[in-house]
Amino acid sequence: MLDHPEMGSIALSTSPARALVLALLTLGVALPSPLLGAAREPDRALQKLLDKAKLKFQVDEDGDFKLTIDVGNGRTQLVYVRSVTHDFGTLKVREVLSIGAASAEAELTPELSKRLMRENADTKLGAWSAQGRYAIYVCKIPADAPARALADAVELTATVADRLERDLGADKDEF
Repeated sequence: MLDHPEMGSIALSTSPARALVLALLTLGVALPSPLLGAAREPDRALQKLLDKAKLKFQVDEDGDFKLTIDVGNGRTQLVYVRSVTHDFGTLKVREVLSIGAASAEAELTPELSKRLMRENADTKLGAWSAQGRYAIYVCKIPADAPARALADAVELTATVADRLERDLGADKDEF
């Protein structure tokens, strides 16, 4: 279940969290079996960093951290910080992500996909991912990043995702 401020509790099969899991699977990210169903334990070191950064959060049933970020003008943006980290050689990264748009169709429109690709060329950290009907902004940061860097990645992710949502939906604040 996912608690949504406007829709109440909704089944995971229709939730942004499910979309994120599907998006990561589509990207070819290997997800541990607990992410696909059973609850996991949250990363306690990450929890301490979020506390140190004074970021309020909830832990979802996947063990990930869900933050509702105030982006100003009465708007908020839902951001997830994944407990799971990914290794490549000596690199260990963590994902910070947020949905910026959801298409009524099964996939994003070609126009929106092109816009996201153009925006990716100008981003300082992170990139848009078009996954099925969702546009998801994903920042990958070092898993051992300090609290301030984590807070910066959360703020950037929320700001970029909300800007797209605002541009596409005017006054709508779904995510």
